[in-house]
Amino acid sequence: MKKIISLILILSTLRPGIRAQDRGIQFEQKLSWSQVLQKATQEQKFIFMDCYATWCGPCKKMDLEVYPKQWVGDYINTHFISIKVQMDTGKDDAEFIKVWYANAQEIKREYKVSKLPTYLFFSPNGIIVHRSSGAMTDSSFLALATDAMRPGTQYYSKIEQYTAGLIPYGEMPPLALEASSNGDDHIAEDISKVYIRKYLDESNRDKLLANVNIPFMKSPLFFTNLSSKDKVFSVMLANRPAMDSLVHYKGYVEFLVNRIINQEIINPALKATDLFKGGNPDWAQLTKRIDRQYGRTCAEKIILDAKLRWYGKKEAWPLVVRYNMEKIEKYGLDTSGLGWLFTNNILYEIIFEHATDARVLLKAAKWMELINHLHPDDASDIDTYANLLYKAGKINEAMAWEEKAVNIDEEQAKKYNSNVDNSFRASLEKMKKNEPTWSTH
Repeated sequence: MKKIISLILILSTLRPGIRAQDRGIQFEQKLSWSQVLQKATQEQKFIFMDCYATWCGPCKKMDLEVYPKQWVGDYINTHFISIKVQMDTGKDDAEFIKVWYANAQEIKREYKVSKLPTYLFFSPNGIIVHRSSGAMTDSSFLALATDAMRPGTQYYSKIEQYTAGLIPYGEMPPLALEASSNGDDHIAEDISKVYIRKYLDESNRDKLLANVNIPFMKSPLFFTNLSSKDKVFSVMLANRPAMDSLVHYKGYVEFLVNRIINQEIINPALKATDLFKGGNPDWAQLTKRIDRQYGRTCAEKIILDAKLRWYGKKEAWPLVVRYNMEKIEKYGLDTSGLGWLFTNNILYEIIFEHATDARVLLKAAKWMELINHLHPDDASDIDTYANLLYKAGKINEAMAWEEKAVNIDEEQAKKYNSNVDNSFRASLEKMKKNEPTWSTH
């Protein structure tokens, strides 16, 4: 009886899968690329090409959750000839996959397939008209396929319209983002610059604040193509609270200002010093220049960050310790969101590992006390605190806290069936032997 029940269960799980495959998208498996093109022309159907790889998780998600669905198959099979093109190779590949190896590499190169899955859509005449990438829901995928058949929504048709000067300014931001997503970085940059220089720079304050394209204004395309010479930048500087509120991001304009200063002042100066001058940048001169344009407070903060980058790259640890301490003393501990994790990393990897002054180590330990108060059951935080105390000479106190870190970690490992962090126990043993717990090389 058990064997019969097992067989019924196996058949019941197989049958829906078989029927779902029959109902879903019918991918051609026996046709070459030239034969696919011929069939599309004869049947006057578009071509849907799914570019995937055997190791790609999102590709498998589409295979399991989207392609087998009946309503997806009904629509795609009616309007498209569908093919799957494997971008990687494997020793167990079927023969029809191997036949496509050369075509796959040509497709990858010609259409810049860098993300998987990538969906390419061709007209019945074999001309590429639309594309996208990434796992999506069935409804989103069908919307994408529908757009592929309409000249007004086809990606490549819109690019042609832009090149001909026929795309309205309001449609440029989403097109720039789409181009960037598709790997057409040069086109995305060109559209972004035209939109900024020809539209945003010509807009007055009220028009800008009323018609800002939020996804574009928060994208790297906007940040990297905006300059301090743009009129829109001046408008944003003069209306910081309004801009922050508009894009729903407190500190947005401050972030933008820092980005501009780094692009136009800091990075060129650091690069020039590295390549031509040697020594260190002229921090005083850089501070004066930023002060003149953006104010003393902004200048001091961004120069401090620049020093941390510069001396960190040079591994000048005493200065890296000094400026990290100065930054926390001036601007406080970042304990919001995941900020406490980064603070913990700085206090362990920079201060504990490289500081030698007990006063500095004890001050850092005081800061860790505040973090431990907020996260009393975090073994990593307690471990950092214990190591700071130990290096500062508070050996007995340090061992007590390290013991606590070990116990918390072991309890959590049992609770969540995870691995114990052996580094806590190793540090405790070194403390007992009066050995360094920090790197000595």
